[in-house]
Amino acid sequence: VQTCALPISIGYEISSRINRAAKVREAVHPHGTFGVIGAAIAVGRLLGFTRAQMLALINVSASMPMASSYRTLGDGATVRNIYTGHSGYMGQIAVRLVQSGFTGERDGAATTFGEILGTQFDGNATLAGLGSEWMVADGYFKLHPTARSIQTAIDALEDLMAKAGAIDCARITRIIVDTYRLAASKSQKNVTGSFGAKFSIPFAAA
Repeated sequence: VQTCALPISIGYEISSRINRAAKVREAVHPHGTFGVIGAAIAVGRLLGFTRAQMLALINVSASMPMASSYRTLGDGATVRNIYTGHSGYMGQIAVRLVQSGFTGERDGAATTFGEILGTQFDGNATLAGLGSEWMVADGYFKLHPTARSIQTAIDALEDLMAKAGAIDCARITRIIVDTYRLAASKSQKNVTGSFGAKFSIPFAAA
């Protein structure tokens, strides 16, 4: 486990920094995208890749993310659940490609995440705080089995219920949630399955 810890941390760090540098299009789901680079770097580190191989690996893997749709969440489309696994798989394929002599474009990350999947890429943001700031320290754990942007709405409702004491549900006519735009997009009420329920604030609040 200790042998794997550093490569995994480095893979997480690089993919997170590329994520931070990019302004990804709203229709793109982040799963299936940056993770390809993270997985590739982790495996490359485990295999003892040289600096030149690592650079090639970043550029090759940057050309291999999915065109993953964020709209799968609103539709409750479970194809979204393969995005993360696909990242890991494609990251390993990228390693094999570099070992076989394949090359990527000169700055694949900037092209893929600044022009294709995104609209802007700030290369300086990938280096800011390097060596003193670890992105994994800014991560979080979901306490509810829903989308990240729904967590705060559930927390707020639980706090309200705790302060109010016993509530007669029959007297509740509506629940108003004030939130930010990404969360507000999860307002669908026509939930037809358990997966879609994870991405509906009205369902979560009910």
